[in-house]
Amino acid sequence: MADLQKPWPIRGSADETPEYTVASGNSRIFNGDFVKLTSAGHVDVAAAGERLLGLAMGTIAASTAGTIPVADDPRLKFRIRADGVANQTHVGNLADIKATTGNTDTNESKHELDISDVKTGAAQLRILDKLDLEGNDWGGTTIMLVCEIYEHEKSKLDPGTPGV
Repeated sequence: MADLQKPWPIRGSADETPEYTVASGNSRIFNGDFVKLTSAGHVDVAAAGERLLGLAMGTIAASTAGTIPVADDPRLKFRIRADGVANQTHVGNLADIKATTGNTDTNESKHELDISDVKTGAAQLRILDKLDLEGNDWGGTTIMLVCEIYEHEKSKLDPGTPGV
């Protein structure tokens, strides 16, 4: 069975994943981590509150220069686990990510949606629905949600603070 714990694209053009440069001073990037564009034009792991470029579709060690594919389509829909109880009333609202360090054995991301951060004001992600899976019910703990990036580096709809 597929690993449903990491953020992963489910709809959109994730097949077109351009390579982005990673600088030698980067943090370790895990498969499925949210990444940001730095002021030097490189990518690195994103933290809560930062504008997002997309999802890393590969892994690169810390402090290693190179390239990594990134699913960077602003229309991309993806699954992400909520870190607590999510309800249908959260649909349409926004929240930031909880950027925890990935699994070093599997190289998979552990980024989650910070459900305690759900709000109507600016945040990184918009909650669209829950993933249609047996047992993935509203009101359950750590359910898988369907989201899109709201504060996206390439979005033309979000003019607030464009650029890095």
